[in-house]
Amino acid sequence: MRLKQNRYRGASPLLQRTPQPPNKKGHPKVAQKN
Repeated sequence: MRLKQNRYRGASPLLQRTPQPPNKKGHPKVAQKN
């Protein structure tokens, strides 16, 4: 769960333009962390 919060915190701008969690597609950093 803390990973979710972390990715949300680092992907705040990404979340703004994409409410869904497609961070793996547009956020290689998060994919690596995951």
